[in-house]
Amino acid sequence: MQPTIRLSLALLFLALANCSEPPPKKPTVPPAQSQPPQPAPANTLIREGVGVAGAELGMTVAQIEAVLGKPERQNKAGGQVVFMSFHKTGNFGVYFNAETGRVRMIIVSVQDQTWCTSFDVCLYREGDLAKLKAHHGAKLLRFVDRDGSITYRLLTPNTGGQVMTEYTPVEDRNGIVQAAILYWQGPIDRSSFE
Repeated sequence: MQPTIRLSLALLFLALANCSEPPPKKPTVPPAQSQPPQPAPANTLIREGVGVAGAELGMTVAQIEAVLGKPERQNKAGGQVVFMSFHKTGNFGVYFNAETGRVRMIIVSVQDQTWCTSFDVCLYREGDLAKLKAHHGAKLLRFVDRDGSITYRLLTPNTGGQVMTEYTPVEDRNGIVQAAILYWQGPIDRSSFE
């Protein structure tokens, strides 16, 4: 037999011998440990009764720009800024009172699941409506407005009045898609259309 054929046969027998051995055991990976909730970054933090991402009710245009930078776009009534938008693809809007020039409402609806409260309730994350309800209990009101729209409302005292934090849910997904923080007069169950 020629040396090349003998070498080939020897390699073939070695390969066959190796095939009969059991495959090597894969290393076992321990199951993932659940991590405690991490606080939302300051630049996406929703602060009930206060504001969003450092923007707060009562701030001026200059104060908002100092915190958030120049807006993506803005609207004016006469020479007064009444609205600023700070997100290219989602809704993060700051609304100003045309008479005082100060923030009267902030609305956020961004889908990247990083816009969260300090108690780890985030926009567009399934299961977080239940977490919101559990966190606030009876203080949180499920409200159905005249047009059939549903929101979850929370009133907090503020110097000179009260502030409403209002969450827009997607109840069939047990999630929240929008948060609004605004000055509010009257009872918590007053219609937005009044």
